[in-house]
Amino acid sequence: AYMHTYPDAHPVVAFEDVRVPAANLIGGEGDGLAFTYEWFRYERLMIAARCCGAAERLIDEATAFAKGRVQFDHPIFEFQAIQHSLALAAEEIAACTAITDLALACAVHEGISAARMAALLDAAAVVADHAVDVVYDICHQVHGAIGFTREYALHRHSLDLLRWRDDLLLLRGGELRAAER
Repeated sequence: AYMHTYPDAHPVVAFEDVRVPAANLIGGEGDGLAFTYEWFRYERLMIAARCCGAAERLIDEATAFAKGRVQFDHPIFEFQAIQHSLALAAEEIAACTAITDLALACAVHEGISAARMAALLDAAAVVADHAVDVVYDICHQVHGAIGFTREYALHRHSLDLLRWRDDLLLLRGGELRAAER
């Protein structure tokens, strides 16, 4: 499993007095930073896609829990408030998935300008960030406090989701909310 070990930023690696044969260069000499920035654009897409998948796992866990948890002789899934909450989470996932799919389709299209592509990839990241906020909150509300315990898969999926959101926020230059640290 991948996990960050640095406290607040991606490390900077610089080499001095290193010779690389021209045949082994990726891009032109001195273009490494431009190559990195281009890669970060696609990293936003990968993070958005992982967040969509994680949000889907969260709602699957919350739905299964709601179908199995019985209160007042009925599964809580039958209660309108729970159904409404899960429907709201599903709407967020649909929006996240739609813009992520659009960004992916445009990323493989040759005629899109770099500026338009960057804007679309950023939009996918922002929508994914918002969607996971909503889905995370809803799924934990459906579970109640028990969702934070290790015996429920929701706990592990939530940790994955928060790590990926951490990556996204670092790419955007943001900070995690104090409650998520």
